Amino acid sequence: MSLSSNIVVTAVVLLVVSGGLLYPVHSSITELESSIEQLEVGGNIESNVPQQLAAIQEELEELRARQDDRDYALCPDTPEARNEFETALQKEIRSAGLGRISMDRQAGFGIDGAPSFNIALVVEGDAFQLHSFLRGLESLEWVTRVLKLEIQPGDVERRIKMQIAVLLENHQS
Repeated sequence: MSLSSNIVVTAVVLLVVSGGLLYPVHSSITELESSIEQLEVGGNIESNVPQQLAAIQEELEELRARQDDRDYALCPDTPEARNEFETALQKEIRSAGLGRISMDRQAGFGIDGAPSFNIALVVEGDAFQLHSFLRGLESLEWVTRVLKLEIQPGDVERRIKMQIAVLLENHQS
């Protein structure tokens, strides 16, 4: 082999070897640039976290203010508040002119699994008295729901069975 062919072969070998070495380096540099861009974006997100938390806090305060402005409230989950609800319920029964037969406390869950204080109520009266009672129940300061209403047949006075729930504050939050 002549000197010029040795130089050509050596040059080709060096080119192939250097190309093989430079390609992974180029690919690694591209990957690093991509990783740096992702970190910069991630760092940008992290720098926004305090602003995002402040915005969420402000929304929470607005929600609490709207909740305080409501006409209705959840009943506190205390024996005193339950007694106050029962007293208000008895007052509405009397003012509607219904005859109370029985009123039994029941712990339970109201709508969608929300904690509630339930009362099974049996009264006697006519449709007008029932309507008056339901309007009075609706005007109570607490969120109440009639979960069950059964009106038994009768001439004028009918026996009415109801299950009423007052939604309770949830202190687990």
